[in-house]
Amino acid sequence: MSVARKPKQGFRQPNTATNVVVTVAFEHEGVTYSLHPNTALRVREAFPGVATAPTVYVGYATKGDFEQVHGPLWPQVLTLLTGVSVDRLRQLGPVLLWSPQTDEITEVR
Repeated sequence: MSVARKPKQGFRQPNTATNVVVTVAFEHEGVTYSLHPNTALRVREAFPGVATAPTVYVGYATKGDFEQVHGPLWPQVLTLLTGVSVDRLRQLGPVLLWSPQTDEITEVR
């Protein structure tokens, strides 16, 4: 799974009308992933009746390990959050991981 980072240009929120936005909240020893509320609504409308999890927590040893450890897990995290595969999820638009804490956006490819 490759990622493409977008340059940081001041605080901004990704467009939730055209992107699938997953909020990333860094905590002491891990990360909590959750769907942006607008994305959650779009997913429920596009894929009614699928089983989903409201949040997914994944730990790490050091924050520096985040992308190396979590990157390969992102497809599974996305499936737990949405109930569908990443390929089906992309029908709704590019899949973005967004951290309001760091203002970093990472596209899951």
